[in-house]
Amino acid sequence: MSLTSALKNPNSPMSRFLAAQLPTPDGVLDALRAQLPPRSATIAPQGAQRFNYRSLGRAIDRRLRVAFGAPVDAPLTAGVGFAPGEVAAASSRAEGRAVREAGQDLLAALTEQPAAHDGVMQAEAQAEERLARLCYAASHFEEVYRAGLFPGNPLLDLAAGDGLQELLNRVPDYVPDDLARQVALAQAANALGWVAQLPAQERLCAPVFAGSRDVGGADADFIAAGMLIDCKATIRPERIDGSAVRQLAGYLCSTIQTSTAWSSSACICPDKAGSSAGPSQSSCSCAVHTCPCPTFGPPASRPSALRCHPILPRGQ
Repeated sequence: MSLTSALKNPNSPMSRFLAAQLPTPDGVLDALRAQLPPRSATIAPQGAQRFNYRSLGRAIDRRLRVAFGAPVDAPLTAGVGFAPGEVAAASSRAEGRAVREAGQDLLAALTEQPAAHDGVMQAEAQAEERLARLCYAASHFEEVYRAGLFPGNPLLDLAAGDGLQELLNRVPDYVPDDLARQVALAQAANALGWVAQLPAQERLCAPVFAGSRDVGGADADFIAAGMLIDCKATIRPERIDGSAVRQLAGYLCSTIQTSTAWSSSACICPDKAGSSAGPSQSSCSCAVHTCPCPTFGPPASRPSALRCHPILPRGQ
């Protein structure tokens, strides 16, 4: 169970609470859709094979965190810790050891990656390709943390004696090009380049909330300059619905475990739909914390409203 899965269950305490306190998020959605271009320029992976959009989405999230100076976070570290035991149970101890070594080398390689400099996220071609493969490989460990080990996870394909390079070699060829094109668009000043230019203390990746355990896990994407930012991988940003708004509200219902405060929230429409722009001057407010949130205590220390700054989809 996680915040997103809790919101998918209409009978969960969080779903019932937000349905009562935020029954019609239409104002927020209208503000978002009003700023979408008539036709979004779509970025799609190239090739004839089936694409793993879930892993791609996690890979681009990881790539952005590298750019913002936080390449390794708690979900990835936990997945690297869990995966060897699960692989050993499913295959053999030798293969579990191979996964452990690959995971530790992956963490070390990601930690060594430099953050964006002067807002420029993209590295030279060879370095960018390797980084894309690292980010995609990281998604396999993150999947173990979030959902467990299931057939089809490439970690199960590592043989005894294999290491990180073998895992990187198994990354589909469409991944580096897809991530490189997205990073090129994301680094634009009117996309997410402004986040990379912020002082380190004004940006936070994968923030964890004090109430996270009550819903089985709730780590958001980013907080930048006081704005809570959530990225959605979609080729149809106009179809983003109330669940995205309620997800942001769910994060705001808990107290963040940091001194960083936020003033507003943003819904970024993109990973597969072109570039996203910086905060809009217009916003739409809707009260969501007039009552105590379930299990999270009184709302005194939390924001009193959700202010959603729609962010243009990529390709504008």
